[in-house]
Amino acid sequence: MRRIVVMAVLTALLAGCSSAGDTATPAPATTQAAATGAIEGSFDVGGHKLHLRCEGQGSPGSPTVVYLHGLGGDGSDVTSIGPRLTSRVRVCTYDRLNVGRSDSDAGRHTGADSVRELHALLDAAAVPGPYLLVGFSFGGLLAIMYAGTYPDQVTGMVSLDGSLPTDDEVDRLIPAAERAQVMAEQEANQERVEFYRTVDQAKALVASLPDVPVTYMAARPVELPANWPVRRMRAFIAAKQVQFTRAVPKGRLVEVRSSHDIDLEQPELVIQEINRILEA
Repeated sequence: MRRIVVMAVLTALLAGCSSAGDTATPAPATTQAAATGAIEGSFDVGGHKLHLRCEGQGSPGSPTVVYLHGLGGDGSDVTSIGPRLTSRVRVCTYDRLNVGRSDSDAGRHTGADSVRELHALLDAAAVPGPYLLVGFSFGGLLAIMYAGTYPDQVTGMVSLDGSLPTDDEVDRLIPAAERAQVMAEQEANQERVEFYRTVDQAKALVASLPDVPVTYMAARPVELPANWPVRRMRAFIAAKQVQFTRAVPKGRLVEVRSSHDIDLEQPELVIQEINRILEA
């Protein structure tokens, strides 16, 4: 089933529901199998388990594509592009804490916790780098944080209309009568992640991004409620996207005629950008 999307630009739920599945944990893959074959299992990342799925096989030393889903979604969201990539590269997807087939925890956490857990998950499953990160929506923000935290492990990044470290600035343009409620809804997400603390954490990591290709795919036109200052907000959002791509060593902005769900509406363009980085 289609994901729950919490778009940082809109700071509102856009569509769908995440899928849930069997929580049974198969025997961990061996290191050799993890390096070259499929994985379907749950792995301990420090007190709880996250579910990981890897398919496809790249050439020796080629990057592994790691997909980071949107807020409240899960790893199954990559089905529109994943099967088209596995003939030439390995693709790994996973469910973050509190969604999909991963464990649940009643406490709150931040993006920094999610990044550490992804690092622990790939290590526990013996999935070697380098990684090409593909992040949708909130997953794009986590991709920035992962690349800034573990720069030596990342060979490129594609952000699919991803949240940015400047999204809190966008939220200040929401009409005052609605702003507090919208921000509260953003915080009350299924994953129990503290969104605005995560944005603050991400700000400090942009300067640490590695010198690798980074593509930001921006949906156009930006969907906003009609009673908001649409023209002003669209211009501000576009300016922040330009600012981000200019701040990274090899940034690239690609505007896409699409809703927020770029991977569903324009999968070929997404694959084209991924292949461009793979071939760099």
